[in-house]
Amino acid sequence: MAAYPNRIHRGTGKRALWIRAPQLATTLLLLAATAFWSAAACAQSDSRVTASSIVQEQSGAMNQQQLDVGNASGRGSTDVDIGSIVQTQSGSINAQQASLGNVSTNGHAAVTVGSLVQVQAGAFNNQSVRIGEASGGGHSQVQVGRVVQTQSGAFNSEAIEIGNASGGGTNVIVGDIYQSQHGLFGDNQVRIGNN
Repeated sequence: MAAYPNRIHRGTGKRALWIRAPQLATTLLLLAATAFWSAAACAQSDSRVTASSIVQEQSGAMNQQQLDVGNASGRGSTDVDIGSIVQTQSGSINAQQASLGNVSTNGHAAVTVGSLVQVQAGAFNNQSVRIGEASGGGHSQVQVGRVVQTQSGAFNSEAIEIGNASGGGTNVIVGDIYQSQHGLFGDNQVRIGNN
């Protein structure tokens, strides 16, 4: 064994196999990289979601509601059909976020939502809705009957973003968008179909 200091001996007798340690490590690394690349290149996720309603409700302070439905990336695709989505919070320093049918990296989403409602009462609250946004070659097709955001209190903010694209494509149909704030120092924003 002294004559071959960096070799690993496999087997015995005439059919002994000598493998150099650096070659073995390189071969294993290349095999692992090839397997990982093949799995990533062939990976494609498809999901279908159907629900009559989704409701999130909280009372108190410093709460957060997060809703992610039908988002797709990496050549994945989603097909979402939801009757209504309702998020309600009472208290202060709360946040509500809803994200539906947003796509990236060649993903595809088809989303139909009857209504999406966010309601907050209190101060320093935040509401955010993102629907059908596309980037990186993704495509999103969205139909929304009604989007409603209401807040009462001070220092609150509302934001709705629908069908915005950056290197992707969107096809969005929206029935009604309604934002209402009661109180001081409120901020509300709507962005639809921006490139």
